[in-house]
Amino acid sequence: MRTESDCANQSAKYNEATMNSQLIHEIHSGVINYPVIRKAMDEGRARDIGQEKKADGKPCFIIGSGPSLDDAIPHLKTWEGGIICSPSQAVTLMHFGIEPTHIMILDPFHYWADLGEFDWSKTKTKLIVQPGAWPDTVENWPNEMLLYRSNVGREDSFYSNEQNMMYTRREGQRVAKFHVMIPTQITLFACSPPCQLFCAQVLGYGPIFLAGCDFGYHAGKLRFSGWKDGELKNNALPEEIPADWIEGYNGVMTDEMQLYYKKNFLSSCRLSLQNIVTTDHGLISELPYTDIETVVRKKGRDIKGFTRPELIDSLETYLAKVGTFVVTADAKGMSWIESTDPMKEIPGYINAINHKYICEQCGATATAPDDGTDYTGNECLKCKGKIKIQYPTNLERNMKRIAKLIDGNSKD
Repeated sequence: MRTESDCANQSAKYNEATMNSQLIHEIHSGVINYPVIRKAMDEGRARDIGQEKKADGKPCFIIGSGPSLDDAIPHLKTWEGGIICSPSQAVTLMHFGIEPTHIMILDPFHYWADLGEFDWSKTKTKLIVQPGAWPDTVENWPNEMLLYRSNVGREDSFYSNEQNMMYTRREGQRVAKFHVMIPTQITLFACSPPCQLFCAQVLGYGPIFLAGCDFGYHAGKLRFSGWKDGELKNNALPEEIPADWIEGYNGVMTDEMQLYYKKNFLSSCRLSLQNIVTTDHGLISELPYTDIETVVRKKGRDIKGFTRPELIDSLETYLAKVGTFVVTADAKGMSWIESTDPMKEIPGYINAINHKYICEQCGATATAPDDGTDYTGNECLKCKGKIKIQYPTNLERNMKRIAKLIDGNSKD
């Protein structure tokens, strides 16, 4: 049987498959949703998520679909903080008398039938949604909507360009002004929990607690016992363990897709650096744990988490084990590099970053020749302003940190 250390997933095949299957639907749905979203914004029922009133550090649960959610649900009934779930868990939570504060939609294929069993107008639940969501959900949602656009890390993506232009207000005629309706972009990391985590950060929640974010199979179940078609589904494990399943570092069984999701979730934790504590018994041992009974009894306060250096060290150590390395820029921003030979490959990547320039005046970007010249201060060919390296990245400092991670993992 393979173990977690044998499965350094390469993301390209998953990312490409997702884009191929979903993007055309998001474009199509975004066209249909425009008048609905604009009308809701005009009525004050919808707004960019960044314009929402902040939670001022109120604790919040992020809900996943793992088996641990079954044990969490009885305790969540008395939880007084935020709850951000996806449509996959929302109906089940409501069946048990738990009203989520927010339902977050990432997947473009969540239909109104996934939610329509309940009269949401009798709740205070808000929908966090991107404009490419399935149209009947956007059209039928009765409460407030908080809007965001996806960020896939490419300036030439549909989300950064065409969708941004689609969702604008135009003032004037031939010489018109365009006002962006949804300025906030949320970085995508493959599955819903990272997006929920970033939304919690934008909304001002914290600390963050995980329930059902297992990324593995245990307690005799594949996932939580969810309500579907009028009954509670047990979602039990198969009688025989599939041959392609994988044993995690902590002994929990999983598969390649769940490992891919785990890696992406821990990557999102590294980017956001929020105070995150898990209450789950799943695949994640890289974050601090507290049992959910204690978290709810203490109302999410005075729960010991990691310090920021401890969190960074834990997350980057794990990511290095699965062939993923964080490269940090000098001022802000970071990149994730998947590599089987990082000491050889990553210096070339950093060198390429340091050859991308931006104009301080007009914002135009360009890639300079790799000829050993620093072009900082040269004239922009577009507006004659001064150019500078867009994301200056220190090669020596990054490689020293990466070498230390590799050396540490080799001794484990």
